[in-house]
Amino acid sequence: MTSNVPFAVNLVLAERSYFIPSLALALLLAWAFEHLPRRQAIPALGTTLLSAWIGINALVILERVPVWENNMTLVTHEVRNRPDSVRMRIVAANYALLDDRKVEALHHLEHALPYAPELGQLLHDLGWVLDQLGRKSEAIQAYEQGLRGRIDDPNWTLRLHAKLALALGSQKRFDQALDEVIAALRIHRLYLGENQELRDFVEECSKSTEVSTRTHRKAVGILDIAARPPR
Repeated sequence: MTSNVPFAVNLVLAERSYFIPSLALALLLAWAFEHLPRRQAIPALGTTLLSAWIGINALVILERVPVWENNMTLVTHEVRNRPDSVRMRIVAANYALLDDRKVEALHHLEHALPYAPELGQLLHDLGWVLDQLGRKSEAIQAYEQGLRGRIDDPNWTLRLHAKLALALGSQKRFDQALDEVIAALRIHRLYLGENQELRDFVEECSKSTEVSTRTHRKAVGILDIAARPPR
């Protein structure tokens, strides 16, 4: 009686906020039976109202069950009902990536972008998908825009610097890439120990014969900084 409600709240996940108001109807009828002076008509009226309420909720249950088949059906339903929800678009993109559906993930992220054009997390994910699709220049632009945007969690700053460094490195822009690594280390000096892909890139720069002497020294210096014990 309280797990589903016959109200269109668009987001399935938001329906749980109606659980208590649903229960409140039954509690109100119980209170009325105990406190109102003319109680003889209340049982029949109350039973009728509660029966109708339970019947409507039963229909809602039948409608909602397919939505809860699995996480993907739930997310698809949420996005369909609230296409302007940035959060649900990001979630839908992440689920699409689990099945290697990169184009679909890109679709979700691009549709979310007009609603949050400065959101660092969104731009990080957008850049990564573009990177995976081989659109390196666009990925770099997304990462740079993300670093200039709104970042609620410093971990996204670190990830943006790391992804930007790797994307720049793939275009052989090694000096700029290492500058991004340094920017990440200024935030968290032990970050190379947590991001193996980034560490491998810096080590490759320190050993490669294709990079300039300046780049080689910068890479060696970064590894030296990362190797120092914390103070």
